[in-house]
Amino acid sequence: MSTVYTATREEGDALAAVGPPVRRVTVPLGSRTHLGSVRDGEKHPNLRTARRRAQEFESVLRSNPIASMSWSHYLSLLLQPEWYAEAPRGAGSRAEGAARFVNESLGLDGHAGAWDPTWSCSWEHLVRHMLTADWYGWALAEPIPARDGRRVVISKYVAVEHPVLDRWVVDEDGRVVGANLRGTAPNGRYFDGVLRSGAWIHHTRGGSAQSPEGRGLARAIYAHHIDLMDAYNALAAACQRWSAPTPKGSYNAREAQDQIGAQGGESTLGDALDAAEEQLQNYTSDGAAHLLVPDWLDVSAFGEGVEPDKGVPAIQHIESRIAVTFFAHSMMLGLDATGARSVGEVVERAAENQVVNRLQSAAASFHRGIIRPLMHWNYPGLSPQQWPRLRFAGARGSSIRSFANVLAQLAQNGGLNLDDDAVRTFLHREIGLPPPPPATPPAPPADDEADGGA
Repeated sequence: MSTVYTATREEGDALAAVGPPVRRVTVPLGSRTHLGSVRDGEKHPNLRTARRRAQEFESVLRSNPIASMSWSHYLSLLLQPEWYAEAPRGAGSRAEGAARFVNESLGLDGHAGAWDPTWSCSWEHLVRHMLTADWYGWALAEPIPARDGRRVVISKYVAVEHPVLDRWVVDEDGRVVGANLRGTAPNGRYFDGVLRSGAWIHHTRGGSAQSPEGRGLARAIYAHHIDLMDAYNALAAACQRWSAPTPKGSYNAREAQDQIGAQGGESTLGDALDAAEEQLQNYTSDGAAHLLVPDWLDVSAFGEGVEPDKGVPAIQHIESRIAVTFFAHSMMLGLDATGARSVGEVVERAAENQVVNRLQSAAASFHRGIIRPLMHWNYPGLSPQQWPRLRFAGARGSSIRSFANVLAQLAQNGGLNLDDDAVRTFLHREIGLPPPPPATPPAPPADDEADGGA
């Protein structure tokens, strides 16, 4: 059961700007807070707290090869597009200047950016960290501003690692106003503090103002992950136990004694059994190539007819369920007797649609956490409707290739002007080509032509 904690006095002072009294609430994954209470639908013991969820989801990537492969494939699709900022149409020259400033300061659209060179910061690193929200359900980063001449830029950021989240801080209305972070910094120092919601970049998958953790893909596959680990262990045990059948010896004591007595000597039934047992042990452990079996001993294989690989279809079924979650099952087509290239292309296009949807959600999070403060600091006169918008290009590679012929036909029939700067810029961005070179100005006329000729 979740516990509600009253904020400390220091936390209350730090968060006084948000308004009502603040309480710390352990918010289970995918649950919602309502008037300060928590409706908990998560029952698995490994997923009860934010820290345990993060640690468990990290262990899934380490131990589950299908989940790791699927997530890597999915993340690579998210990271392919190039980002840039542009002003809304008709917003005016000042809005266009604000878009140029965003591109230059963040390192978008071919610019170097104003990132602190002493930190391992870049737009690509920030995007990679924030997109981990699709796995964990949420991602946090704290942008750190700095002056660059007369303007204020974001020179670096602190990526909040998921296991350091202790609990979310909510007000009496259930609104998330901060995150209590607790852990050990890379320099070995222990920290325990609150990151306010007004000073963070917060991105979720399926989250809301009252559900700050969302529901990541790790949670969606967690039940399948447990089943798959159990199936792997069962298959390993079956292979070890049944792939090399255990020899089994059986005998009739009276017949054995009669045969041993008829042979003469001082051997007893116990001695004969000890010798037979030693032979069978050597056959299984030392790799002996033969057995000397007396007439009274019947040797057979224990578990004969058992097929150790009977669990493989179940494992393949679970693996495919995990891959489907990431739209990565197209990678598995052709690994067995089924699958077709055309089906893979359809799946890949569906994955591209999901990627576009997720990147649009990320763009909205970046707009709240980055564009908004940059505009407040540097362009206070611009209205929110004039603020630059973050765009991305190259997310629909196969779709662009599929209608390339249509573009060619439109150009041939006069329906598309490829010399138009906007069309050229769009095509270069979407196809992934370098930016078009600037138009070459006409050469000045020769001196004799300028004077009207000789």
